Amino acid sequence: MENRNFHYAYRILMGILLVEYLIIQLSGVGLHALVGNPLFSLPADPVSWLPFLAAIPGILLWNLTGAWFFDIFLLLILVALFLNPLRQLPGIVGCILSFLFFVTMMSRHIHWNFQEGMFIVLFPLVFKRIRSKLFAFEAIRYFLLFFYGSAGLLKLLSGSYLNSQHLSHLLTGQFGPYFLEGNTGWRTSVHLFLVNHSGISYFLFLGSIVLELFAFVGFFTRRFDPFIALSLLLFHLADWVIMDIAPFGQLAFICLLFFSRSLLRNSSTAGDFAIRNA
Repeated sequence: MENRNFHYAYRILMGILLVEYLIIQLSGVGLHALVGNPLFSLPADPVSWLPFLAAIPGILLWNLTGAWFFDIFLLLILVALFLNPLRQLPGIVGCILSFLFFVTMMSRHIHWNFQEGMFIVLFPLVFKRIRSKLFAFEAIRYFLLFFYGSAGLLKLLSGSYLNSQHLSHLLTGQFGPYFLEGNTGWRTSVHLFLVNHSGISYFLFLGSIVLELFAFVGFFTRRFDPFIALSLLLFHLADWVIMDIAPFGQLAFICLLFFSRSLLRNSSTAGDFAIRNA
């Protein structure tokens, strides 16, 4: 039963991740599209230390053929995991390659838009035994809750919620070049409206904090996990529309909350396993 439930859940998650990866590639931001572009070291971020010490981002973007090979090979690995997510070797390879893909993209664009969820969601597939996979699944569930909940908490601690002009100022800085270039369209109209109506933008900013803080509820009960997932998806949708920060790479990671109750409630979960073997 555990095998069947895990296989079903992760096959859906891998399908979502596969679509996300294809969207990233078709949008022209795969490794093959970055060959010849400068990379930026990120010494302040511990996640990138080891890959940069090994010069891996530079090696991946050294030539066009190698970059194409990496992009296609990772695609094939994700297809293999979609067909059978219980196979350990593709899980290990997929997790490592997705991590390197994320670090390389992050170092090129100097921000975290290419979310780390695309390799974290693969972490349970690194293990062989189902109980170990479930243990890892529960661990990344708590990491997800902390990741988003702490983001909302930091906004409170920083006091940014006290500034009614906060989002208006962010939009002005984020889309100043768009306005100067004369970009038009419905999104530009939305940005101008929010910049000129700081009260509405402030209300949306407070709403985003509430959506993030809602993740903390998951530390006390799994009952609301599907609603937490929906709130985080809504947060990313609004962030995409308003801030032009695409959520691709993070969606499969968030969607694991839809399966947390079915996987961890009636099975030998990490906690149950630890208690029984204490």
